[in-house]
Amino acid sequence: MTRLSQAAGESLEEYLAFTHVLYWNRRKVWVQHNGISGRWRINKATHQKQFTPTSRIAAPDYYGCVKGRFVAFDAKSEQDMSWRLPKEREHQFDTLRQLAAAGAICWFAVEQRPSQVMRLLRITPDSPWPAIRFRYHSLPECLEVSWSGLFGGYDWLAAVEAWWLT
Repeated sequence: MTRLSQAAGESLEEYLAFTHVLYWNRRKVWVQHNGISGRWRINKATHQKQFTPTSRIAAPDYYGCVKGRFVAFDAKSEQDMSWRLPKEREHQFDTLRQLAAAGAICWFAVEQRPSQVMRLLRITPDSPWPAIRFRYHSLPECLEVSWSGLFGGYDWLAAVEAWWLT
């Protein structure tokens, strides 16, 4: 049985994959998903095969190139009106900060599902622990991207180009 958070994450990945194909077709940007690693094992209770994902500590969820700049981000989905990176995901934060220190543009892309809004929380070498209160963020380090039915997803590129690649 798929957990709600897992299903939400899968649909967000599908939206982002569609968006990245559109960007590539329009020759704007190259972005790839890092993939999901893990292993299959037999569930002792149900005796059925079960896939257990494991994180790839070396790379964020998405990485690519926009206007000659390396970009990297981790995608998250949230049902509540706030989001805070769990402590067990500290390696994701550390990797983004290290990439930012080397000159990359890095962020967490956090979808707030009920409102179909995505916040892009920029990560710099000196960023504090990542957290968002969705109602209150309107700063350059936390951009808001709304769902676009015409576009078929979240068009994050325009916001990133306007605020972080100028």
